[in-house]
Amino acid sequence: MVGKITSLLVALSVMVLFVQAQVSDNEGGDCGINEFYTTCGSGCGDQRCFAKYRKGVYCPDVCRVGCYCVAGTARNTTGSCVPVNECA
Repeated sequence: MVGKITSLLVALSVMVLFVQAQVSDNEGGDCGINEFYTTCGSGCGDQRCFAKYRKGVYCPDVCRVGCYCVAGTARNTTGSCVPVNECA
């Protein structure tokens, strides 16, 4: 029984370290052009070209880590942040 608990704790520790390494690798971000990295972005995510106007949409009050489009840009269908006037 003790051996199983020890194995479980070791496996859990390895998983936690793996997840922490994944998060640490992206700190500072490898963001693309017209993007910035944040540890507390909008719960709704980026403004998107195909949904530019989101009036009345509720965004969860949560922080999301990652790369976001800079102001005046929106994410297009290929995932790039482009100036809003270039959205098709």
